[in-house]
Formats: sequence, C-alpha cells, structure tokens
Amino acid sequence: MLHAIECAGLRGRILDRNRVVLAETTEEKVRHYPHQKLAAHVLGYTGKSSKDDPTPNGRAGMEKQHNEKLKQGRDIALSLDARIQALAVRAMKEGGVTRGVAVVLDPRTGEILASASLPSYDPNRFIPAISIEYWEAISKDKDLPLLNRTVRGYSPGSTYKPLISLAGIAAGVGGSKYACDGSVTYGSRNFQCWIGRQNGGHHGVLGMAGALAVSCNCYFYQLGNAAGIEQIESMGHKIGFGTPYGLIDYEDGGVLPGPRWLKEHQSKQKLTPGFIANVSIGQGMVLATPLQLAVLAATIGNRGKVPQPSLLKVDGAGEWRADLLANGVPLDQFDQVREGMRLVVNGAHSTGSHAQSNQVVIAGKTGTAQFWRTVKGMQAEDNRTWFIGFAPFENPKLAFVILKEGGKSGGGDCAPIAKRIVEETLALPADGSGEIKVPE
Repeated sequence: MLHAIECAGLRGRILDRNRVVLAETTEEKVRHYPHQKLAAHVLGYTGKSSKDDPTPNGRAGMEKQHNEKLKQGRDIALSLDARIQALAVRAMKEGGVTRGVAVVLDPRTGEILASASLPSYDPNRFIPAISIEYWEAISKDKDLPLLNRTVRGYSPGSTYKPLISLAGIAAGVGGSKYACDGSVTYGSRNFQCWIGRQNGGHHGVLGMAGALAVSCNCYFYQLGNAAGIEQIESMGHKIGFGTPYGLIDYEDGGVLPGPRWLKEHQSKQKLTPGFIANVSIGQGMVLATPLQLAVLAATIGNRGKVPQPSLLKVDGAGEWRADLLANGVPLDQFDQVREGMRLVVNGAHSTGSHAQSNQVVIAGKTGTAQFWRTVKGMQAEDNRTWFIGFAPFENPKLAFVILKEGGKSGGGDCAPIAKRIVEETLALPADGSGEIKVPE
C-alpha cells in the first residue's frame, strides 16, 4: 500500500481553496492524484527527474508552473473549488457535452473556481511513466483528451458582441441607434443578419440593450465600424484578448485582429468596413479563449472592473487589470450592456431563455460559430456553441463560460448547463464543506 504523507523531504501537495488534496506524494516518492481525471488539465502531471532518479518533476500544468516550489516540499493552494469543479463536469456530461469547456470565475477576485475541459485524462497513468499503450491511445484520440480547451483559441461568434459594445461606448457612440433591414452592404458585399438569413426578417431600429437581447448582427456591423478597429483593439487588450494571461503552460493568446496584430501577421490585409464588420460579430480572424470570455463576462458583471484571473487562491482583494468607469466609460451606457445581457436570458424574445432561473437572476450571451471537422475522410459540421454570463445580476458572485464543440446553438446546448452550474454552486455551503461528487 502507498502512503501519502506531508513531509519537507517530499514534493509539496497541490490543494484546492478549501485544502482538499488534489495532488500528493507517497513515502515511496510516487505522485498521486486522488480524484483522477478531475482538474487534470490544471494539475498536469509529473515525470522522473532522470532515468535513475524517481523523484517527481513537473511536466505540465500547475506541476510544471510551480515546480520549484513543489520540489522544495512546499504546498500550493489553488483557486479551484473541487466541489464546483466536480459539479461543472457532471453538468456538462449530463448535458450531452463530450468535447467542451466550463469555466467558473469569481468576478470579485479573479479566482478561477472551476476549469473543466472535456474529454480529460487520468494523470495517475503518467506515474512513474506512461505506458506505450496508453500514450498511443490518448495521442491518437481525435477528441484530444490532452488538450486544455480552457486556454485554447476558438471563434467566439456572438459572445464577442459585449466587447464590441464596450468599444462603442469608449468611442462615444454607445448611445447611437442603428437600423436592421436584414442586411448591411459594405462595398460589393452584403452582410446579413441572422434573422434576414433565417426567414427574410429584420429587427428595425435598435439601441444597445435591445441589440444584445436579440443578437442583431446588423447593429453590431454598424457599431463596430462607428467605433473603429483601433478602439476594438484597445478595449480587447484591456480585457486580455490577444495575449496569454500567463497562468499555465500552453496558454493560447487567441487572435485580436487589430492594426498591431495585422502588421505582424497579415500585413497585406486591408482594414475595410467589411473586415471590421466580421470582427464585430466574432467572426473572421477572431479567436478567443474560454478564459478570456469569462473575464469579459466578469468585467460586465463588475460594472467595468477587469479582474486579473488567477489559478492560485487569492488572499484579500483581487488584482484589477483595468477600471473602465474610472477611465471615462459612462455608467448609464455601461449598464445598457448589463441590461442587454439580462434580457438575453429574461427578455420576451430571449435567445438564452433556457438559463432562466426561479432562484437567481442570470445574465448572459449566447453564441454559435460555424466550424467543420474531418470525420472518416469527410467534412462534417462541428459548430462551436457558447453561453457566457454572470450571476446574481445585481451583485455578481460568479462569471462563467460554457462551450460545446459539435453543438447546435448556444441557447439550446449551453444555457441549461450554465443555469445548473450557477444554481448548484450558489447552494453550496459557504464554509467549504460538502461532498465532492466526482463523475464516473
């Protein structure tokens, strides 16, 4: 039998925010992960220091990020709450997600309470060394169980529209109204609204809250162009789009396709109105990580305070990346973004009605981005569906992102999962007690 002990001579433990052990070392210097696949992408795994030395050495995740401290026998306390991590995974699996992400963030501190990426893997299988059979199985799996989807760039679709709203407000055009006739023409190209493409309809004249509520593409084509790509780029950088947060290895920065990025990567691309229109609905070259979108949702919930996300437990107040209201963004216009996201869930024509709760007011934004994958040599539709948001509406304690790969719609696939995670998380005992119900 292997015995886990706390000893300065052994590698330090990794604990959750309530001191639940997530990784420990036995007397035999074998690294052990008691909850198996739970939070594997955050924890990472260890390997032998050398062929003749079985001492664990960090190879991925927090094991690698904080390797020196752990090697000294010092524990690290993560921001993760194992209870929330487990219920998020359970909600995803029972909601039909086999490939996807759930991120739960405390908007008041930036602490990441859950970071669930599916499918996952068991880091115990890497100890003391991974077998050839298991490595071949997971490395050839087309669902990519080793991929930490939380920090991978995806096309965000309409979940990007709150960012465009903030850019429009900062540019002084947040109070403008724009007409949706079903499409907008830039140059020789016709850019459709989803309602025009779906049934030839139109939304009419809309302000910001109403446009977010119905996710009107035509409004955001025009708002983005009125704000300008420089303002979109500037606001995106304040939130953290386009660069990694530096929390964990293999973190993707996504793509914020403004003048700076284009100069370095696509110097021949012209910043045409059509290009800006695509960016303004989260399409084209735009790539965002689920973690970046969680920070965006937290910023809106916080009324403009941009939290710095953390995978380590924060003692006291969190760190702010920026304070948008302090930098001149008017509160009345900012609250239109919050109101629009409330209406997405609770409005008369809401796209996120499946997140509506009788226990708490949830605000959110749905999104669907077209994508394809190769299955048996054929191209198959594999859309990315999203739901981002915060709750409770007036004084948010949670910000969240749900992503499903191969979904049909953000409102249908992801909103019910978000509702369940929010309700179950807010019902947990505040003292950190309660069962950690790890899914099969």
